[in-house]
Amino acid sequence: MFNFDRVSSPAFSKVLFLFVFIFSLPALSLFASSHQKSSGPQIIGYFTEGGAKSGKYTVKDLASSGAAPILTEINYAFGRVADNQCQIADREAALDHAYGAAESVDGSADSAGDNQLRGIFHQFQELKQKYPKLKIVVSFGGWGQSDGFSSAVEPEHLQEFVRSCVQTFIAGHFAPGIEGPGIFDGIDIDWEYPVEG
Repeated sequence: MFNFDRVSSPAFSKVLFLFVFIFSLPALSLFASSHQKSSGPQIIGYFTEGGAKSGKYTVKDLASSGAAPILTEINYAFGRVADNQCQIADREAALDHAYGAAESVDGSADSAGDNQLRGIFHQFQELKQKYPKLKIVVSFGGWGQSDGFSSAVEPEHLQEFVRSCVQTFIAGHFAPGIEGPGIFDGIDIDWEYPVEG
């Protein structure tokens, strides 16, 4: 699912056209059929990496506060666009931080050792096991992380940009040896704001 927030400009029109061109109709119909929206209300909340990193609001808090069972989607804020690629903004917070049993969604400590999925992404994995209907979407951009979009959406870079988003977040190839397919269900483009170059 792609969500283009608060944008309407000639640059945005080009970006939208290129995204449709790259994915093509068969790919779009396959994607759409696997992510049909329910007929009921959609309740979407943003979950900030900074809040989790500081300990002010963790993934476990989503479950213990009662938010997770009423949300239909969580937008993880934010991924970064740099070097014409979708990237993890803070690897330590997203992949490396080891949560202890008391901080963990499922009550067990993260595994030690190399190439183990830990951090916020592992906690999201545990949250989805507990709430399988909950969708998690990675948001890119925002007020402070949108600088890389202008280059990434140029025609010569766009295909690689989209490929990197899908491979890293949807397919779950987070880092060499660290895999997590199925954690993220979609990508939210929060480009603030598209302008002509």
